[in-house]
Amino acid sequence: MSVQTELQRIIQAKADIVTSIENKGVTVPAGTKIDDLDDYVDQIQQGGGGDTGEYFYIENTTQVTSGYSASFKIADRGNKGSFTIDLEYSTDKTNWQKLSISRTSVQSLTPGAYQKIYLRHKGPIRTKYISGSSLYDAFLVIGANTSNIHYGGELSSLVTGNNNKINHVAESEFQYLFFSGYYIWNQSAMKPYVYLNDDFKLPNCANLNSYKGLFQSTTINHLPSDLLSNTDLAESCYEDMFSNAVMNVSAPALPATTLAKNCYKYMLSSCTNLTTAPALPATTLAVGCYESMFSSCWKLTSIPAILPATTLYNNCYKSMFNGCKAITTTPTLPATTLADYCYNNMFSGCSSLTTAPALPATTLANSCYQYMFQGCTHLTTAPILPALQLSTACYNLMFDGCTNINYIKAMFTTDISSSTSYTTNWLRNVAATGTFVKNANATWSRTDASGIPSGWTVQTETPAAA
Repeated sequence: MSVQTELQRIIQAKADIVTSIENKGVTVPAGTKIDDLDDYVDQIQQGGGGDTGEYFYIENTTQVTSGYSASFKIADRGNKGSFTIDLEYSTDKTNWQKLSISRTSVQSLTPGAYQKIYLRHKGPIRTKYISGSSLYDAFLVIGANTSNIHYGGELSSLVTGNNNKINHVAESEFQYLFFSGYYIWNQSAMKPYVYLNDDFKLPNCANLNSYKGLFQSTTINHLPSDLLSNTDLAESCYEDMFSNAVMNVSAPALPATTLAKNCYKYMLSSCTNLTTAPALPATTLAVGCYESMFSSCWKLTSIPAILPATTLYNNCYKSMFNGCKAITTTPTLPATTLADYCYNNMFSGCSSLTTAPALPATTLANSCYQYMFQGCTHLTTAPILPALQLSTACYNLMFDGCTNINYIKAMFTTDISSSTSYTTNWLRNVAATGTFVKNANATWSRTDASGIPSGWTVQTETPAAA
């Protein structure tokens, strides 16, 4: 078979595939390369080419029409190059008009009384809009100026033609989608209202940054109970998702048991009126997965009873509850395999904390407990520390500022007599008197904040045989 014959066979095969796809109701643009046809096949698999009517929409839930609107704009996020956003809107899902927006122009849509305005991408599915980024990294959806504007339907219609559903959102596709309006649509102190109807759906987030910062700095008035039921996570997929939001609802359920790098990082941080954290059943963690997840949630009082993973990853719980001034107890922490910075700063600034968790690990990692309880001023008893050998910075500033701590039992034999590598200021600003239980086999001696406080009584104990 000649090269020319083989080339003609491939050209004809491509044409046949395009015809088959279009016979299913999905338009394939002229010039589409053969290795991009899978995008259009996916549209058939996820509901064909017909109009299912499940568009993303904004809804006015009152009889009032004047002053009730949502605004749209393209964000100026640096040098993104030349790009176009092709969106249409409709009130009847039959007659569609172009949404005219750019980096300098804003279009506001005002639904009539009890009316919905539907939005969709014009044409077939688009997955790559801007070099190095995708469309909605540069698109501001919404700053709703009233709590009576609600949102619902399939968010995927913003990237699909004829409302064909997508199975997974593309990288960075919807990051900062609602958040951005806080800074550009609305320069006032008010955080835009977000009320998601129960039919609001997110595509699965199997790509980097899918929903990063999605609702950051908004006012959340309602969320569907199954909003984050997807358990197929990706790196940074929910990072910053609700950070700095006013949470007038419970946090969404998080059923995933296998996590991804940074997936919940800062997810609910600085939600200062959040009182209850969701259960966290994950047993397989990843680097940074819970880092700063609830940091500075000042009113948080109810937290998970246990974090069940037994093998940790770098930064996985770092600063997780940092600054949560109202919590009084901690989750059970059964992990015995630690990693660098795994518990670093985890409960620092938890000034109401009265009970510390057991820390059963006997093999430590660099900076694993550094700052862990710093500033926990109501803590009176530290957890027993059974490890015999220390790692770099493992206990640095661990109990610094715990002004009521008056009992420590630490079994390490690593010589800290003149070292600044392991316990720097770990007992600075603790109670003036107390008891320190030391390993009978330890030969180190140090009387200061980086060893044993000078006013404390020292006891010795021989560890039980392993």
